[in-house]
Amino acid sequence: MDKGLHPLRISDGFEVACEMVCKKLAEIAEEVDIISDDHEFLVAAAMTSLGSKVVSNFKRRMAEMCKDAIKAVADFERKDVNFELIKIGSKTGGAVISNRVLERHVPGARNSD
Repeated sequence: MDKGLHPLRISDGFEVACEMVCKKLAEIAEEVDIISDDHEFLVAAAMTSLGSKVVSNFKRRMAEMCKDAIKAVADFERKDVNFELIKIGSKTGGAVISNRVLERHVPGARNSD
């Protein structure tokens, strides 16, 4: 805008850039079997996001919990996860090592196991 470009033109540029990025991602994307090796790809993805967090010393355990939570609510046939069904609760004074996944039966959710 400092160079005199109209905001709509800038917005259009972002739209074009987004289309280019999506096209490139589609070209280089590789399909991964997330069910193989006991969902190890889910664990790896969770560990990547936990690497710089306070819980980094427990990232494998926390990643396994994330995997278990996703497996509990995922519909693997439709390749869909309703993240609204996953809730995070906290307990003051609790240790990270004492965290666990609590499962409840969710109507309509299918477990892959």
